[in-house]
Amino acid sequence: MFGDSARITRLENEVARLTALIGAMAQQLGIEVPPSSEVSTHNPPAEVVEALRSGNKILAIKLWRKRTSDSLASAKDQVEAIERQLG
Repeated sequence: MFGDSARITRLENEVARLTALIGAMAQQLGIEVPPSSEVSTHNPPAEVVEALRSGNKILAIKLWRKRTSDSLASAKDQVEAIERQLG
């Protein structure tokens, strides 16, 4: 069971990394990636992941709020959860 949890975490981190990479590639190519049908800490928007990877947590929170309409406190909590997943 403990191995499954670690494996799931690694897979979630890899999905977040690949999502960010796809977002960056799409931006360079000038194309829009359709939004995911479900926004969650397990399926964060690519732009939120990109902002976190570039060290811009405030922008990540703003982007999260724009996508989800969460309160500031909730958005901060969600972005920090994503940040922990990314390592």
